[in-house]
Amino acid sequence: MKLGEFSRNGKVRDYDMKPNGSLVPFGILDVLSPKLAIIFGTSNETSDFICDCLELWGEQNKEKYAHIIQLVINLDNGPQLFSNRTQFIRRMVEF
Repeated sequence: MKLGEFSRNGKVRDYDMKPNGSLVPFGILDVLSPKLAIIFGTSNETSDFICDCLELWGEQNKEKYAHIIQLVINLDNGPQLFSNRTQFIRRMVEF
């Protein structure tokens, strides 16, 4: 998602859009309740970005799920989540 002023008096020209930045979304579906959390960041979707989002979600929901002793996280098989990425695995274990 690009950020910036893209109004051109009702005319939009794709070639002259100069975004100020962009947002990268990351979604977390809570299957125990009908809630979807969408967190936006300004970096690329890296393993650190994904871990940061999960940690933020965990911090915001720690009281709600204080009774939970095991958490199952289903992730796609994107290149930033390969199991050989030791930084990602280490942060998931810490989470």
